[in-house]
Amino acid sequence: MTVGWGNTMDCRLGGAVFRLQNYYVKDWAENFMMKFDVDDVDAWHRHAKRVIDEGNFAHARYDMPEMVGDTPVFHVWDPCGVLLIFVG
Repeated sequence: MTVGWGNTMDCRLGGAVFRLQNYYVKDWAENFMMKFDVDDVDAWHRHAKRVIDEGNFAHARYDMPEMVGDTPVFHVWDPCGVLLIFVG
């Protein structure tokens, strides 16, 4: 993460770069999702599980990895309700 401008934060996850801002609209957050193509869904699941289980992230949650056809997938909901989809 790097500090952006105007009370924002630039985040990098693999080849993805996205900007977060210090601004919250419940309806927007609960209707937003980000998809990440990853090499190892199980490793990302273990990481997310550890961070959420050991942290203080009220309302954050995750599900178990599942196969959708031949593709492993798992989901994380951040504390604001944004859905993060990890696809292998």
